[in-house]
Amino acid sequence: MNAEQIRAEAIEVMARTDFEECHRSEIKTLAWEWGNVAESMRAAYRRGAARAVDALAAAGLLPTIVEKQAIDGGVPWTHSDGGRSALPIYGTEQRYVTEWREVTE
Repeated sequence: MNAEQIRAEAIEVMARTDFEECHRSEIKTLAWEWGNVAESMRAAYRRGAARAVDALAAAGLLPTIVEKQAIDGGVPWTHSDGGRSALPIYGTEQRYVTEWREVTE
């Protein structure tokens, strides 16, 4: 993911969360869902979320890239009889990275 994709995903997550918080009763009683409401309502929540996401980005707190790395290793494991071995772990590790900024005093 690049910075724009991360920004778009952050906006969508924050907008949906705000919608769900503000319309908790409608979701329960009227079965409102994010995908069922008018696009203009979703756009309004996205605009509000965009302001918050852009503020985080301006402060250097929004990730700008996602790094993925293959995992091929093991974790030390102690068996019930006291024997030791490694529990194999395979998969992908993902981390979000922000831009490094030099702090000036």
